[in-house]
Amino acid sequence: ASEALATGGIGWVRHSVRRLTAIMVASSALLSLVAVIAAPTAFDWWLSGQVSPSLILLCGLALWNVAQAAVAPVFMVQNAAGKLGPQTIGYAILAATIPVKLLAVASLSSEWLPTLNVVLYVAIIWPAAIVGYRRSTRQLGATMISGGDHR
Repeated sequence: ASEALATGGIGWVRHSVRRLTAIMVASSALLSLVAVIAAPTAFDWWLSGQVSPSLILLCGLALWNVAQAAVAPVFMVQNAAGKLGPQTIGYAILAATIPVKLLAVASLSSEWLPTLNVVLYVAIIWPAAIVGYRRSTRQLGATMISGGDHR
């Protein structure tokens, strides 16, 4: 991505981000589904039946993988363009939600924590990822039009 950004290949970047996002979401969803299905048997074998994993916990962890995979390609573009502000702010806000998570664990149970993380991640990080991606590609487009050095 950084080479394409450096040479003005904005069309290639956008196409690759869409393609990579679809591949990453599909592969992480498939592998996460396999993990959710296989986990009870694996835990039973590994721990001699002493621990039975919660389906709520396993599904929450699976969704968390998919949620992160969905924005990984746009973060790659931001990193290549050096536009880290939106994601830094997003992660700072996400870190500030720790008290909310502690309250949720106290009132629900810890098995719901990954699902709550997914909800907060999608509500906070996804918009930050989109803003940063748009700024990165907009900067590249403006640089290409002006003919200036975009670095």
